[in-house]
Amino acid sequence: QGPRHMPSLFVAAKTPTAVAVYGTLLRGCRNHHLMKECELVGRGTAKGVELYAHLGVRCPAAALSADAEAQVEVYTVPTDKAMAALDELEDYPAWYDRQLLPVQLEPSTSAEGAEGEGSAEGETVDAWLYLMSAEQASRGGEAERIESGSWKAVCGK
Repeated sequence: QGPRHMPSLFVAAKTPTAVAVYGTLLRGCRNHHLMKECELVGRGTAKGVELYAHLGVRCPAAALSADAEAQVEVYTVPTDKAMAALDELEDYPAWYDRQLLPVQLEPSTSAEGAEGEGSAEGETVDAWLYLMSAEQASRGGEAERIESGSWKAVCGK
C-alpha cells in the first residue's frame, strides 16, 4: 500500500504563517482567545471574498466572489499547535477549507499603531482564509449576505 495522499493545502501550511480572520476570531469577538499566541500584523481587505451570516450571528462564513471584499485582521500564527487550534474551531477540512489569498493591509491610524497594527502598513500579504463554497456559505440563498464586508457590523462589536 502506497503513502496516504494529503491535500496540498494541508501540506502547504507551514508555520510561522499568516491567517486572515473575519468573524468570531476578530478582536472583541467570542473566539478571539484562540489568537492569544498569534501576533497581529494589521487590519486589511481581502478582495474577492464575500461574507455571510451563515447561522445568524453565531456563525460567519466566507466564499470567493469576484465582486465582494471582506474586512479582516491578519495575524502571524507562530506554531503548528496554534494553527491546529484554528483548524479545529473551523472543522478544517471537513466544514471549512483553507485558501492562501492576498490581503491588502490598511495604513495604521496612528504613528505607533495599535498592538502591532501597521507593522507592514500598506503592503499586500498572503494569508490563509477559511472559506466554504458559495452554495454552502449562502446556505442555498437562505443566509444573509453581509453587504458591508464587516462581521463586526453584524455582531455589534
